[in-house]
Amino acid sequence: MEGRWVHVAVETVKANAEIKAFNKIVKSPPFDAWFFFIDDHPWANWEHPCRYVFVNAATGEYVIIPVSMPPDNIQQMERLTPIDAKKKELLSPRSLAIPPKNISSCSSPENLYAVIISGGYNPYSNWVRYWNDSAAIYSTLTQVYGYLDDHIYVIMSDGTDPGLDRHRYDDSYDSSPLDLDGDGDDDVQYAATRANVSAVFNTLQGILGPYDSLFIYTTDHGSRESGQDALLMLWGESIRDDEFAVEVDKVNSGEIMVVMEQCNGGGFIDDLSGPGRMIATAARYDELSWAMPPDYLYDEFVYHWTAAVRGETPDGMPVDADADGDGSVSMEEAFIYARDHDMADEHPQYDSNPMELGAELSLCGQYNGECEEDDTGDLDIVVVVSCGTVTITVRIQNAPNEVDRFGFEVPYDPSILNYTGLTRGPLVENFDFFVVSNPAPGVISVGGFEVGEDKIPPGASGDLVYLYFKIIQREAGSKIPIDIRDLKDDLTGWSASNGCFQCGYDGDINDDGEITPQDALCAFETYLEICPTSCDIPCEEVCGDVNMDAETTPADALCIFQKYLQIPSCLD
Repeated sequence: MEGRWVHVAVETVKANAEIKAFNKIVKSPPFDAWFFFIDDHPWANWEHPCRYVFVNAATGEYVIIPVSMPPDNIQQMERLTPIDAKKKELLSPRSLAIPPKNISSCSSPENLYAVIISGGYNPYSNWVRYWNDSAAIYSTLTQVYGYLDDHIYVIMSDGTDPGLDRHRYDDSYDSSPLDLDGDGDDDVQYAATRANVSAVFNTLQGILGPYDSLFIYTTDHGSRESGQDALLMLWGESIRDDEFAVEVDKVNSGEIMVVMEQCNGGGFIDDLSGPGRMIATAARYDELSWAMPPDYLYDEFVYHWTAAVRGETPDGMPVDADADGDGSVSMEEAFIYARDHDMADEHPQYDSNPMELGAELSLCGQYNGECEEDDTGDLDIVVVVSCGTVTITVRIQNAPNEVDRFGFEVPYDPSILNYTGLTRGPLVENFDFFVVSNPAPGVISVGGFEVGEDKIPPGASGDLVYLYFKIIQREAGSKIPIDIRDLKDDLTGWSASNGCFQCGYDGDINDDGEITPQDALCAFETYLEICPTSCDIPCEEVCGDVNMDAETTPADALCIFQKYLQIPSCLD
């Protein structure tokens, strides 16, 4: 039985007994029997081929039933063959006080979020390598890329329960450590249940906006239902690919990156694929995924994938996956590196929508806190900010074709803006049907159609709609982009260009392109109610609240003057 693991039940199994195996039931033969479990591929993740052997307790005859999951009560069975891992020690989180030099940290970590899921299903099947997989990527996110601890949601086995939930290679069990990056803080928050998966994505639905990026990482076990339909195993339960996609679809982030180690992970691609998403899986929908020899402390694909984005292997060997030398490892570069170094009997899969996204996208996301105004698109956005309000104009520039039916979405960050209303633009003033809706926080959906004579002709230019917002959180500093997505019907194939706005006042009250004592004086005049101010601006239109305390005071005037003098101020 070399290369296989064998277990035997300590008592005979009754005739026609039901043996639970993950989400399946196997019925024993119609006789009392000694029950043997044979794992033919012990270093593959579940689900994979194995056998139940029933030896008739009276006659010695036997029946072999091919199956794909171990019995749930395997911990009560006796092991007859040893675990053949080459070394038994476990890894603890490795500190990366000095991140690898060839990887650039992220400039906007406040826009980065992650979900790590490692179900394990039960203590026997929750091998230590899944914890190691999770710890390696968690420490990479925090120590290399600068992700914030409270932006990473870890859904792991039995969560914070102190029970013995992790299987070590000396065949003992311990409780999964809650600290994944060695900083002394607990990082695991949730048990791997469907309810918790849904709760986490509900939370993210209310937080993430179009300038945020979400990274999703899964490891442990998977299963195939039929065709390309697949399952991800959680803790004592599972979630189907289409059900998981429903959860992910709740999130309105700028881009979503998904990496999946479990068996049959490729079956998730057709459900998860969509604009702004990159997906990498260790295996096809019909394949196993494997632990990495000789020590089996990690799974093969994610070991190399994590090494690629980390700049070194989890145990410290330098890695350079930055093929174009730009100081950033893109999702495409990480996949290619992992695929080319993966020696297991698996075929990693990759999906990027659009195709070029994966080459442009890293774990830092695409939004870097900077925004360049672009007015080159067939469909364009113009943003005007006026003391706490934002007006977004969506306009057509030289229409490439006739438009009688159209649709598009304008994403926004609901933590910064509150949608307050709209006005039709001249181009659609007489359309038979025109609707603007706010179906979820963070997205405005616009659509219309015309069956009469008021269609938009080729070559036309003009405004479609004016969208109005109130600034509810002002942030001094970088500009924020507003873009257009999901162009439909007669707008399909059109180019779209973005607008930018700065929701924090920069101190240039008279808008002459520089901060001077005149700006500080105007702020002070506003406080004194000397109206209009010497900037020739009505007091109610002066954007003088630079310290963002909801009123213009002498402190704002002082801050502006300090900025002029180039000494530390609230505008720094």
